[in-house]
Amino acid sequence: MKTTKEIGGIQIFAEIHSGATTLVFKGYQPALDRMVLLKVLRPEFNHDAELTRRFEEEARLTAKIQHPNVAAIYDYGRAGDWRYFAAEFVEGFNLGEIIHQRKLPPELAAFILLECVRGLKAAHDKKILHRDLKPSNILISHEGQVKLTDFGMASLRPSAEQQLEEKISGTLAYLAPEQILGKPASPSSDIFSLGATFFEMVTGEPAFAGENPGNIFEVILHSDPFAKISSAAFPEIWRRICAKMLANDPAQRYSECSALIADIEVAGVFVNSSDLKSYLFDPVSYLEKVVIAPGSVSRFSPTATEGARSGFFRLRGQAIPHATLRRVWPAAAAIILIVMAAAIGFSFLQKKEKLALREEQQAAFLSPSDSNAIQNNQSKFVDEPKPTTTVAAREAEINAPAQPQPGQMMIGIEKDATPSAQIPAEHPAPEFGYLTIICTPWAAVFVNGDSLTTTPLRSPIKLPLGRHELILRNPQFPEFKQWIELSEENTTIEISLWSLVGTLKLEVSPWAEVYVDGQYQDTVPPQRRPLILSPGQHVLMLKHPQLGAWETPIEIAAGKNLEMKFNLQTLLSK
Repeated sequence: MKTTKEIGGIQIFAEIHSGATTLVFKGYQPALDRMVLLKVLRPEFNHDAELTRRFEEEARLTAKIQHPNVAAIYDYGRAGDWRYFAAEFVEGFNLGEIIHQRKLPPELAAFILLECVRGLKAAHDKKILHRDLKPSNILISHEGQVKLTDFGMASLRPSAEQQLEEKISGTLAYLAPEQILGKPASPSSDIFSLGATFFEMVTGEPAFAGENPGNIFEVILHSDPFAKISSAAFPEIWRRICAKMLANDPAQRYSECSALIADIEVAGVFVNSSDLKSYLFDPVSYLEKVVIAPGSVSRFSPTATEGARSGFFRLRGQAIPHATLRRVWPAAAAIILIVMAAAIGFSFLQKKEKLALREEQQAAFLSPSDSNAIQNNQSKFVDEPKPTTTVAAREAEINAPAQPQPGQMMIGIEKDATPSAQIPAEHPAPEFGYLTIICTPWAAVFVNGDSLTTTPLRSPIKLPLGRHELILRNPQFPEFKQWIELSEENTTIEISLWSLVGTLKLEVSPWAEVYVDGQYQDTVPPQRRPLILSPGQHVLMLKHPQLGAWETPIEIAAGKNLEMKFNLQTLLSK
């Protein structure tokens, strides 16, 4: 049975996920001129009462929640053999993809946590439990907006009679202890799952990990996740909040979101979506902004506009996450100095860990040693571009067995299920191929203008056979664009973005501000990393406030590292 080009007035644009019982597409809704996420139940399961009930319930329960931190449901219906619902399409990433790249700075993790709790409170206020909170079910848009998604395991809070029949739901490593023991889920169960996610955001490691389900259950029931990390790795004020979220005994845990929100706000979240957007766009630049001179204080967040959340204070890159700072701000200068001195002392205790974090982030994002690692492109390129064959122009075979899919940043991904009906064993010739992308250092992946995921891929991208326009984007590099011909076999593209640029390493005595083509780049020494420049001619200017300025033309070659040494005293004395 083949898919149609349109379901419920929504044009199918690209397949996102193929599950055992459902398909998920990116779709276009002409009536409202918007992209939507379209989730459909496979027609062969239309007569399975339990599956159709669960599918309808996911749409019905999610539609009850109207909140900016919850991905919205737009429509539900049936068109011919298709049961479907249309949901908000979020351009961006899921939190799991972000954590996979690098752990988050604590202040951004705290902001994401606060946004998630606000969305979760909206669900709990409607007496709806999520029951499957985890990083992959939290969406982060390119604009830094945070949204909960995938209420496929959600349920109304059970009555006393229903509690006796409730089954364990959720992903193992994020399950609350009471769920493992067969007890009913509650709002505090969702808070436990969110606490495990917060722990993973800050440390980069799962709170509870094991080789098999039995090991994971044992760890959740009997281990302390904080025992395996240093005290410097988790700021104390957030450690206390996270520890209460992860309390083994529900009576010791936050019982409702309102109390958790109050504690987070007292601790102080002084960043906003604009700061998260800046971090997603360029993590290295974000970290460099908050690492300042020893003993000094700077207000980091110039883009914020909301009262007490309009900025936050940093000491050597360490946020001061304490409401006391806001309360004493109007007070006498002497009191402020005392608070600053205490914060400076605290920051020096964490100096080693923070510097290690910064080096780790930079190394993960840009490695100067990669500048000569120019990879051979193994894709089948087409020299002359032709009109793109979009997914909407093809019909897809939906009965093909589920294939490995890349981590997606969309909602409504299929959960493990044991269908009561069987998918037919016979299939026509495949109409899809698989694209593997190996990119150094990393890039956002766009196919036919549609953002799909980021590298490194967790599994190949499933696309219709034929010609596609591939674009790889990293804010530090020129855009990579090529046309590829996708066949039935797996197509592999291996590209180093370093091959598109050249790098410039400078040694300057005594020191100078560095400008390239009139744009400020760095102050050298120290040069934290080589300058990344497009191939061709540029004008380099070195400027010293006492010695003056000196200019010279330079030639940058693609894939090459140019090293130059200058003594400004000698050059400017001539």
